[in-house]
Formats: sequence, C-alpha cells, structure tokens
Amino acid sequence: MNVGDRIANFRKAKKLTQVIFSKEISISQGSLSDIEKNKTEPSFITIQNIINRYTDINIEWLLTGKGDMFITKTVKNEEPVNTEETQEEFFARKNKEMIDFLSKNKANPLALSKYKPVYNNDDDDRESEFWDLEVVSEISAGIPIPCYTYDEPLHVVPVSKKILPYPYNYWCFRVNGDSMSPEIEHGDYVVLNKTFDTNSLDGKIVAVRNSDGLTLKRLILDTKNKCSFLFPVNKHHSHIILDEEHTIVGALKLIIRIYPD
Repeated sequence: MNVGDRIANFRKAKKLTQVIFSKEISISQGSLSDIEKNKTEPSFITIQNIINRYTDINIEWLLTGKGDMFITKTVKNEEPVNTEETQEEFFARKNKEMIDFLSKNKANPLALSKYKPVYNNDDDDRESEFWDLEVVSEISAGIPIPCYTYDEPLHVVPVSKKILPYPYNYWCFRVNGDSMSPEIEHGDYVVLNKTFDTNSLDGKIVAVRNSDGLTLKRLILDTKNKCSFLFPVNKHHSHIILDEEHTIVGALKLIIRIYPD
C-alpha cells in the first residue's frame, strides 16, 4: 500500500468527499485524485497540511504504513497528552515530529524543512501584539543563489498578529537583487506561505528552487499551451520556463520594508 492509498483510506475513514478533503488540505480535487490513484506523490507541504489539519493521524502510519491509522491518547512515556498546549505549540511540535521522522529515514523531500520555525516568542511574551519573525536566509531577486542556513537568524522583524495570526506555516527571507523592483526592492523581507495550490498561483509571486538556489519570480500559467513561466517585474531581467528542474516552495504572503530613521 502506497502513501496515496493511505491518504485515500484516511479520507474515507473520516467520511469526507474528495471535494471537502482537498479544500481542507489546500490542494485541488484533481491533485488529490491523482495522489489517491498513485499517479503523483504528495508534496512535503501536502503531508504537512494533512497532519496540521487532522491532529489524530499517526505520522508514521501515513508515511510508512507502520502502526495504526490514528494516534493513541498517550505519549510514549505513558504520560497524558498536554491538553494545555497552545495551537502554535501543537503545530510546531507536529511539524518537528514529521521533519525528524523524515530526516531519520532519509526521506525528507524538501531541504527547506530543516529551517527553524519562522517565529520566536518567549512564553512570557505571548500576549504581545507582534510575532518576531526569524529571517532564515537570503533569497535572490535575479539569478538563483545558494540558500545557506545559519546557527542564528540573519535578522528578526516584527509583524502584527492581526496581519499574520499564525506564523508557523511561513518562511521569512531577505531579498538580494532587483529583478522584482519596484514591487519588491533589494533588502526587503518577504514572508512566504508554505501552503498553496499551484493552480491558484497564476499571476502571483512565488519562491522557486532549483539546483543553483532560490529566486523570486511571478508565476504565469499558460493553460492553452500547457506550460508555465516565471517572470521578473524588472524588464531588464529575463524570464524562466518552469520545468521539472524548478520547484515552487512558497507563495508571497507579505512584503516588509524597513525604512531608515
């Protein structure tokens, strides 16, 4: 039984139609159908959306078929599950469990998953009106550049919780280059949503990864000719054809520009 079969079995166990389930995990019904028929493999983000949305699913069963479909009500040391855990803490813990499991089994399909959570709030600061977003690396606005990780974040920028209520599902990068100018300038910070439906990204700015690194571009879907292009805003830069060597890893959620005093 493949992961697509297990996703189908889980959906049926929940008594959900493909229409409802696909909306819950932020993919199209067609994409879900292809996954359940084992025509395509679910992305890291799709797996992440499933475990975030359905808190009772057993991650190891979903990924390997081992164990039961649903998690038990006690943790490994037989202590009761912490019922006072906040939503942010729960999702951060579940994501870490999945990342640790994938890394242990050498099955992590997305290198970006090793990054730290995008926010950093101490327990005594939970009532603050802002999240402190950790800038994990630089992203190119031009020719893709390698994306390095650091022991400490490059920078920390505050974002209102009214704008970004739950920051666990985002990357934050500092922009290097001018290919998206004047919409996104060199030195700006971009917050990227890790959860997206590619079919809804036409005309949207996305982060794309290839063997050279990461870059920002505007995605244009040409449904008539069944191809896609990545365009800069700055006309002095050239476009890129979106092919199998390029992977979309995030959709633009927010641009942060810090002006000097």
